[in-house]
Amino acid sequence: MSLDNKDIISENTENTENKTEKQKKEKNRKKLSLKRFFTSRAAKRGWLSILMTVLFIAVVVVLNIVTNLLVDRFPALSADLTSNKVFEIQQETIDYIKGIDTDVTITVLAEENTLANSGNPYYLQAYKLFKQFAQYSDKIELKYVDPAANPTYLDNYSGIDKNASSNLVIIENGKSGTKKEQSQYKVLQATDLFKVETDSYTSSQYMSGSDVEQAVTTAILNVTSTDKVKVSLITGVGENEDYYSALVKLLENNAYEVTKTSIVTQEIDSEAKIAVLFAPTVDLTKESVKKIESFLGNNGNYGKSLLYIPSSDQVETPNLDSLLENWGMKLSDGIVYETDYTRVLQSGYFYFITDYTENYINGLKNPTVPVVTAFPRAITITDTDKAASLLTTSEQAGIMPFGAGEDFNPEDGLKNEVLNIAAVAKTSSETTSSHIVVFGSDFMVSDSIFATTSFNNSTYTINLFNTLADRDDLGITIEGKAVENKELGLTSVNDPFVVIISIFLRFILPLGILIAGLSVWLVRRNK
Repeated sequence: MSLDNKDIISENTENTENKTEKQKKEKNRKKLSLKRFFTSRAAKRGWLSILMTVLFIAVVVVLNIVTNLLVDRFPALSADLTSNKVFEIQQETIDYIKGIDTDVTITVLAEENTLANSGNPYYLQAYKLFKQFAQYSDKIELKYVDPAANPTYLDNYSGIDKNASSNLVIIENGKSGTKKEQSQYKVLQATDLFKVETDSYTSSQYMSGSDVEQAVTTAILNVTSTDKVKVSLITGVGENEDYYSALVKLLENNAYEVTKTSIVTQEIDSEAKIAVLFAPTVDLTKESVKKIESFLGNNGNYGKSLLYIPSSDQVETPNLDSLLENWGMKLSDGIVYETDYTRVLQSGYFYFITDYTENYINGLKNPTVPVVTAFPRAITITDTDKAASLLTTSEQAGIMPFGAGEDFNPEDGLKNEVLNIAAVAKTSSETTSSHIVVFGSDFMVSDSIFATTSFNNSTYTINLFNTLADRDDLGITIEGKAVENKELGLTSVNDPFVVIISIFLRFILPLGILIAGLSVWLVRRNK
């Protein structure tokens, strides 16, 4: 019995040793296989591929870092692929801020990370545009200050409401941190920077457009301007304040100082360069007309101007009509309409685009963009030695008389000649001139049309004021922009950048991929 046990033990031991030997051989074989694998051509190619991948990723990361640093330092290297360039300031703005010779500080009343990472596309756009203002001009400093963390910071600005949560940006002349009078800084609120609308169903407010570039640029213009031209708005003639508010805003944004003069009780401010008579619904008295004539005469020194915009309603104004006739102009007794379908807008015959004449378009940024009008009155030139046309209709325009009924036939009012929608008259001495400019419609300077980027009304109007005021080098009109745009925006075939991108994506990149693929296939095939 014991012998059998010994045999069993011996047999188990032998089996164990055999098993151990097999394991050792298997282990050695695996080591040898692993060694052969690492020294094989396939492994070498694999390690090379891994190394190249790591190097490629490292190069991409480094290039990304370097590119971001270069774009921060040189903003012109960045490319905005949105169709309306919402993340770039326009060339006119760049040219202006590069030319300022006064220190300007843009102080954003928030933490930088809050603005950059808010998730709101309009705040992100504002963040990027603020940076560009500072990058394009060494005279502009950009700062971020959180009033909650710095409660005494706003003490340096006299007249500012420190409790107003809508204050977003301060544009100031000079360095921040010093006491400032109200004329040296301008506070921009949310409604200045963004178009804010109210939902008719929920009554909640939302942003529908951006005016950041316009607001900041015009604020810089205002706080740095040393020669603001005064414009006197004539009141007391039944005018509607809501109608002329857009014109006042445009002027103030372009460094004009707008004051009001009640023509019934006051003389027009002698310090004003230009007076505005906006859509009076009553006739001026003879005494009021004499005040206007005295203002334009300027004691024989001239150098003054009047912008007169008549009402489109049927208003009897014999005294005003007499003033215009003395300057070689006469208003039509009816409303102009257009039958040329290439000019008429969707709203109908009375809404149409006009043509420029050669007068007063010097300095106009883009005279290919038209001025639009609605329900205008025509201006007849009665004395060509004194007056000239500014804006005209086609020869297919007509005049609907005041009081015409709904059965009026447009064919009956056709004039078969070009009609004047805006005109200018001049009286001169040997050295200076005074002017009366007539716009046939108050719609031409309304808020809705100024906000429409498809037309040139705001640019044309400010260019006219600058010319009358001898400020041809000033005045910036900037289009508002909507940020939510789902297209990349590579739509302009004339844009060199678009052409380069198009060629790269259509030809160079596919050809490069094809050549690389063929090269790899040939190399592997021959190995």
